[in-house]
Amino acid sequence: MNADLSSETIDLTDPDLFSSGTPHELFARLRRESPVFWTDAPADWPASVGRGQWNITRAADIRKVSRRWETYSSARGGVMMDNRDAGGLDIIRETLLGKDGDEHACQRGILDDAFSPARVAKLEDRVRSIVNHHVETFIAGGPGDVVEGFTKKVPLNVICSLLGIPEEDREQVFAWAQSVLADGDPEMIRLYGRPEEGRRKAYEYVETLLTERERCPADDLATFFTTATVGGEPVRQEHRVGLFRQLFEAGADTTMNTMTTAIQAFTDYPEQWQILLDDRSLIPNAVEEMLRWAGVVTYFRRTATCDVELGGQTIHEGDSVIMWYASANRDDEAFDHADTFDVTRESCAHFAFGGGGRHFCVGASLARLELRIMLETLLERLPDLRVAGPMRRTRSNVVLGVTELPVTFSARLTAQ
Repeated sequence: MNADLSSETIDLTDPDLFSSGTPHELFARLRRESPVFWTDAPADWPASVGRGQWNITRAADIRKVSRRWETYSSARGGVMMDNRDAGGLDIIRETLLGKDGDEHACQRGILDDAFSPARVAKLEDRVRSIVNHHVETFIAGGPGDVVEGFTKKVPLNVICSLLGIPEEDREQVFAWAQSVLADGDPEMIRLYGRPEEGRRKAYEYVETLLTERERCPADDLATFFTTATVGGEPVRQEHRVGLFRQLFEAGADTTMNTMTTAIQAFTDYPEQWQILLDDRSLIPNAVEEMLRWAGVVTYFRRTATCDVELGGQTIHEGDSVIMWYASANRDDEAFDHADTFDVTRESCAHFAFGGGGRHFCVGASLARLELRIMLETLLERLPDLRVAGPMRRTRSNVVLGVTELPVTFSARLTAQ
């Protein structure tokens, strides 16, 4: 390990380190000098969190960890550096994120069926209708905040329509989901409330909705969950609620932030926007590059189930292992010219949906569909879309959220 690096205090648990986005220069140095790097836990963290963590920063190593669930467990220590940020280990274990082995495989099978690429492809007309409605509304309001006016509205209403959440409840449910991410962010707490209150109210709401669907089935995923079985037995209520909440929180938030961050990137690299204006066949490539570049989910944790060697270091049983996806997405050993935003990039095995293996994002096909249609629509209706003011970010080192991004445009009056 480089002596200068080892003597520094590098605290990747500090959300302020991510106040302007991912600290790419730091991660580049870690990849070069100490790709499997130990940091002690903050002094004020409880002993139950662990003594510290191994920070995995290279793409190849993260893929190894992701694909060896028997060695690197999600269930044993959860998926957060400090699981209190997600309500505690028991809450995490109610979701797919916090499961391993057969239990994960069985419940994952439920969602794989609901979100298979073939099923998602049939949603194109529904998604396009939602996108068109919200771009028209945004245009009618004139230039302003693209988050509140467009990038939040589309994924929120897509996932809510699939889950069966009524329109009149969607903003409130979104607020509860955002409050879960608000821990340590005074502005988010002011806007959305405290995390523990949001979790409690969201749990109660989902329980009520699922009970209502048991009485009155509908063509939505809420009804699907009430009839789903694992091994011939109904899914337990707390697991139904956990699956439902995970779909909503991930489905609404990550796509919103990816699209918003991409709009900033297209302003920073206007030649890339022009490339797409000239050649729409590159839009699928652009979507993958947007996912890589935004890198909205910065990390997930695993816990070693045995002593294991990785990157020249000995990781001991019980040690926390942090997979820094935000670093892997800029790894020059995985991507040519990794620090360049390039919509013509042909090979883009990014980490926006994880590092592969059993925990690959179940909603990947839906996210890609939404991003593609949003991008197609913005190119068609707002060809001169540009950022007009500073981006406001959430205070988090888990999700690189954006709360505001002012834009300017002169819209085409009607869809072509």
